[in-house]
Amino acid sequence: MCFGKCAYCESHVSHVSYGHIEHYKPKSVYPELCFEWHNLLLGCARCNGAEFKSDKFPLADEGGPFVNPCDEDPTDFFEFEFDPITGTANVIPKNIRGETTERELGLNRLDLIRHRNEVVEMLAYLALRAKDGDAVALARLKHRMNDDQEYAAFARAFYKKFNLS
Repeated sequence: MCFGKCAYCESHVSHVSYGHIEHYKPKSVYPELCFEWHNLLLGCARCNGAEFKSDKFPLADEGGPFVNPCDEDPTDFFEFEFDPITGTANVIPKNIRGETTERELGLNRLDLIRHRNEVVEMLAYLALRAKDGDAVALARLKHRMNDDQEYAAFARAFYKKFNLS
């Protein structure tokens, strides 16, 4: 379902870890949902660990719930932006649920940004080449938009930004 990527940060995890069976609604709070398929996601140890999500599940009056990337369109909650001057790829919240999700899951934590920057910088290069008419670059960018690709949300954002359809 998640193509070996963390459902939240879109980092590939299966090549370096087994990942976590992540309970969107924590089993400690919602034990009746423990084995419900719609409540299970693949999460990385960082997003799902004690420092970030763990057993947290904010309700609406607390800025929640977290964005569920399997049931909701993340672009309703986030902008996926790349600053070419600093070479930084950031997840920018659009609303309170986006803010809560970004903050509590650490979607802009330093180590994640460092790794994501390398991939997104390559995506920016492909997008610029595609904008200039490079058919191979456009094909590669379209491939990177597939759900199984790391940081596909950024590839989709470049495609939309440069109107490459």
